[in-house]
Amino acid sequence: MVSMIAGFVTNIILDYLFVWILEQGVSGAAWATVIGQCVTMLIALAYLLHKKQFTLNIPFSKFGEVSASILKIGIAPFGLTMSPNISLMIINRFSMSYGGEPALLPMPVSLMLSAL
Repeated sequence: MVSMIAGFVTNIILDYLFVWILEQGVSGAAWATVIGQCVTMLIALAYLLHKKQFTLNIPFSKFGEVSASILKIGIAPFGLTMSPNISLMIINRFSMSYGGEPALLPMPVSLMLSAL
């Protein structure tokens, strides 16, 4: 919870800094999001390592078998998660080529409304 809030606050502050003060536009917003996600990951990883809850006891002889099992279980959710993102990347690419940054502005609003 703390890591998510820290990443969220970092993203908000860096969005303001990169987009409005440094005038980097969409590129600045993207960098702010990436940095916010990194902050979340680093705090969560520090917590796991500090609490000793991060253990990985896989013998080297079974590594291939365990990896194959993980891939079999995870490939379907990965595909379900990636397919809308790929669609959004294509939509964003066409929007940028035809209308520039102003064409991208309605996208977050429509995504928020569709989430309701």
